[in-house]
Amino acid sequence: MHLPAINETVPVFDSHIRIKPDIIIGQEKEITSALAADRTLKVSGTFRCQACDDKERFNPKDIPREWTFKIGALETERVPAELRKRP
Repeated sequence: MHLPAINETVPVFDSHIRIKPDIIIGQEKEITSALAADRTLKVSGTFRCQACDDKERFNPKDIPREWTFKIGALETERVPAELRKRP
């Protein structure tokens, strides 16, 4: 879209979009204090966006988001000897 007031062309999305954030979770000892009693981990953030059409630009909007992850216990049992990689 060309904006004559500032003589600039800016990208415009005119369809649906899917946003996939990357979330990296640390090692067990690093996250234990952040886990709830049921071993869930809540991650929250804010998605900031601004909509516009060919006639109007709307004010930016902050949309709060929250995800809850169930963190399984660390498996400490070794792979059976017959399945281990041999030199």
